[in-house]
Amino acid sequence: MFIFKIEQSNYIQQLLLLYFFTIFLMVFLGVFVFAGVHAYMDGMQVSADNYYEKNNLQDLWLSGLNFSKDDLKQVKELDNIKDAERALTLTTTLDNYDDITIEANFIESNNISKCMLWLEKDLIKKSLAFGLIVI
Repeated sequence: MFIFKIEQSNYIQQLLLLYFFTIFLMVFLGVFVFAGVHAYMDGMQVSADNYYEKNNLQDLWLSGLNFSKDDLKQVKELDNIKDAERALTLTTTLDNYDDITIEANFIESNNISKCMLWLEKDLIKKSLAFGLIVI
């Protein structure tokens, strides 16, 4: 806390000056936080756009049973469709492990929502140090 030596003659001037600095500090901190959050969100938007473009993430999922190659061809011929591909998703549980669910995705091509694998050198070193096998 600040201790001010206030004389009776300029008490009001010092009080107004103190109010000014207090309000200035509140406005400065508000603008500072707003600018920081805004810059952070802009950066996140740019990062997300780059990731979506790089991996060609899908815009729409069509779910159904037994899509044939003719169905795929019809979907590709629709207006505003750049590309389409079929995928098979199987979901199962393990015997004696009801709380574990396995989802396997089988794709014909890797053009849309590309599957990527990142291996960090430090992660591999740490995994090997703990005796874990990384494939």
